[in-house]
Amino acid sequence: MRSKLVICLAVVIICTFTVAVVPETDAAYPEKPLEFATHSSPGGGSDMFIRAMALFLEKEGIVKQKMRVVNRTGGSGTACMDYLASRRGDPYVISAISGAPLNTVVRKISVLKYEDLTLLAMMIMDANVVYAKYDAPYNDMKELVAHFKKSGKEVNVGIGSLGGMDHLGSYRTARATGLKFNIVSFKSSGGSATALLGGHVDIRVGDYTEMLDPKAKQAKILAIMSEKRNPFFPDVQTLKEQGIDVTGYLIRGFWAPPDFPPYAVKYWEDALGKLVKTKAFKDYSDTSFGIINFMTGRELRTWMDAFVAAMERDLKHLGLFDQKK
Repeated sequence: MRSKLVICLAVVIICTFTVAVVPETDAAYPEKPLEFATHSSPGGGSDMFIRAMALFLEKEGIVKQKMRVVNRTGGSGTACMDYLASRRGDPYVISAISGAPLNTVVRKISVLKYEDLTLLAMMIMDANVVYAKYDAPYNDMKELVAHFKKSGKEVNVGIGSLGGMDHLGSYRTARATGLKFNIVSFKSSGGSATALLGGHVDIRVGDYTEMLDPKAKQAKILAIMSEKRNPFFPDVQTLKEQGIDVTGYLIRGFWAPPDFPPYAVKYWEDALGKLVKTKAFKDYSDTSFGIINFMTGRELRTWMDAFVAAMERDLKHLGLFDQKK
């Protein structure tokens, strides 16, 4: 009788201990509203992306809890990344992948380390494009290179921000062509577009979401910085096709604070995987001319490691690695 009692007590103790140590699973998560943090101001590219994703996740019934978008601006992305660092292990905060905040991490301006970031999913890749004024005496990058090599003048290039992917793409192009680029940085992509139309810069570099409509006969596209042509603009050649071995992308997706729980990682990988298959997401991608390139897990980490290594190398060459914003 005593032995049976001992066995029963042991079973109760084991069960109690098991319940106490079993981590929360995705069956219970999420149980409260979620925060979508972005470094961007309202109306910025990252802000519009993250708000659209929150809306689609809710309308498609993929995420049942409310998702609140919070603009954590400041320091060109530093404030948002520092905030993620402060939310270590919090499964109720995620943020949008974007070049500016990644820049602050790579340059060690943010307290957050790249290797501590939890990568959830890559969703869209936006290749940079090179624009010229519609009446410019060159129609592609080959002609531009020939024009400026003959004149011996430097190329005035309008970009949105120092250290951003538009800047790095311009820098890579200058190195590959041997041209001298005079980089003119504006506070926004709109500023560089206005400068191009006003004839204050020779070309501008930006992504398709910032595109000046060629049909309006204000600007023309000289090249795209992607591996392959964009199916939305099949007549636009890549830089590689024009003999310039350069690529430059803006990436859209999601990452999370350090030590993001595995069950939450699995939940978001599944949720975002469902989202990219919806018509709403495809329509969004088509409208922004982005290319859907869904990646998670080890594949995403490997891709991002290479992306960050190239970014770090270029920032050091540009003398921006140790500069504080």
